[in-house]
Amino acid sequence: DPCLCRQLLGTIDAVVWEYDIPSDCFTFVNDRAASLSGYSKEQWLKPGFCKSVIHAEDREWALKFWADAIHQNKDH
Repeated sequence: DPCLCRQLLGTIDAVVWEYDIPSDCFTFVNDRAASLSGYSKEQWLKPGFCKSVIHAEDREWALKFWADAIHQNKDH
C-alpha cells in the first residue's frame, strides 16, 4: 500500500524524498528532511525547489552530476 509506505518513511530518522524528473518536482518528502533543511514540506513540493536552493556557484556542477547519474541508471 503506497500510503502505508509513505507513513512508514515519514517516521524514520533519515532524509527520504521522491522526485519526479519530468515535472522537476519532489512528490514526497518526510518530516526529517524538512526539519534538517529548514524548509517546509510545502516549499520542498514546489516545482523548481531543488534547483533554487543549490548555491549559485555549485548549480551547474550539481545539475550536470544529476543528469549524468540519471543517464547512467536508465539502463539498469
